[in-house]
Amino acid sequence: MKFLTCQVKGQSPMNKLDEFEILIDNSPWLICRHSPDGTFEFVNKGSVRVLGYEPSELIGTNPYDFFHPADQTAIEEESHAPALEGEQTLMSEYRFRKKDGSYVWLRTYTEPVLNQKGEVQSLVTSSMDISEDINIRRALERKDQLLEEAGNLSAMGAWEFDLETQEIRWTRGVFKVHEMEHGEPPDFETLMSFYKNPAPLSEAIERAISTGEPYNLVMPFTSVKGRDKWLKTIGKPVSVGGQVVKLIGVVQDITEEFEIQSKNREMIQSLEAQKQKLKNLNHILSHNLRSPVANLEILIEILESSGLNQTQAETLRHLKFTSQNIRHTLSDLMEAVQLIQIKDNSKEAVNIRKVLDQVTIGLKAKIEATNAHLKTDFSAWKEIEYPKVYLESILLNMISNALKYSKAGVKPEILIRTSKKGKKKVLEVHDQGIGMDLVKDGEKLFAMGKRLTDQAEGRGVGLFFTKEQIENMGGKIEVESNLGKGSVFRVIF
Repeated sequence: MKFLTCQVKGQSPMNKLDEFEILIDNSPWLICRHSPDGTFEFVNKGSVRVLGYEPSELIGTNPYDFFHPADQTAIEEESHAPALEGEQTLMSEYRFRKKDGSYVWLRTYTEPVLNQKGEVQSLVTSSMDISEDINIRRALERKDQLLEEAGNLSAMGAWEFDLETQEIRWTRGVFKVHEMEHGEPPDFETLMSFYKNPAPLSEAIERAISTGEPYNLVMPFTSVKGRDKWLKTIGKPVSVGGQVVKLIGVVQDITEEFEIQSKNREMIQSLEAQKQKLKNLNHILSHNLRSPVANLEILIEILESSGLNQTQAETLRHLKFTSQNIRHTLSDLMEAVQLIQIKDNSKEAVNIRKVLDQVTIGLKAKIEATNAHLKTDFSAWKEIEYPKVYLESILLNMISNALKYSKAGVKPEILIRTSKKGKKKVLEVHDQGIGMDLVKDGEKLFAMGKRLTDQAEGRGVGLFFTKEQIENMGGKIEVESNLGKGSVFRVIF
């Protein structure tokens, strides 16, 4: 490097050189001269502003003692060594330890200074603090990574279409959706060819450009690899001065979601068909079969009073038993059909006190016959969104069981209370009856047609239907019981 000096009238060359040194010292850049091995030979006062060192503290030291250990190899290979070979204007970015011990990011341009023989005599470097740029760059990189990861997780990508340049830009997610290698996006015509029926999309894009109307479409699509997919494509116009200048949007592979929805629709249609069949079956059970069975029982009662001999009376007894079983089976079937027919959208605001009052009216005879005492505690909650017919059935079955399986000679004490488990509402029925051995009989408790004791009449269907009703509404039923100590039934809604 040569410093050119010139004589100015009234000013000596030395004064001009001093002025040049002042300009260098006041430069916002850190300007240094190094020997070929890197040792500092000259350092301007930028060292104080950028690094916190006085020039005298750096002159005679080697910058490799200040470079971050992780950056030293890259600096030597990408900047120092090529400069010693005579390469001009080499740029490097690295971390340099400041006087306070922290590291600052520098961007350095290195120029070799050659002697008359063409040999590298020294190196001149100009450096600036780019720590803020690095932080911004890293923040953008993190955002890009998050965006790409979000696109991967949701099978989604973003795009932009510049109307002036006709340039299309895609994120990696769009290439992935199309099953293409990352690179240049295809032209508009090729892009449209991926869609099985591109007309709706073409029309939507034309409207977006001409009227500024956004669009949101679900389209059948074939990827580059020939895979059939369903894509959701969303576009939004961007206007400048009332004129649409570009379109931006996203595409998302919703094939899996679309197929699930299609299967769900098929299932719903199938369930609706089955429900109609159940409705027809209920009609048959309640009209075509129940009436003949009722008539049969009436005829049996008439025959019982008509003076039969022993053989006829025995035959009639078996016939009566059979007809009763048929009636019970029909009742069970009708109850099962009605259970299935109730839909989730039949929920309503139900007051637990009013439902209990209705149930106790139906159980009045049993309550009076056993001299039972019913206590209530509805302090936790008094109302619930639930099908009223379900809640009536649940309370009827649980209170009826508490009455039927009370201890002989002991006045039944039954507590009906509400509580909460987390955010869920709970209904509890406590009794002091005969209880049960859950280890032995727990699996049979809610089974269809299973009875744990012959203490009272029953067909073993009440708790089965209760459990089905509760689970049909997304809840569950729990039981605590000990033989001889009573039971607690909890319905968690």
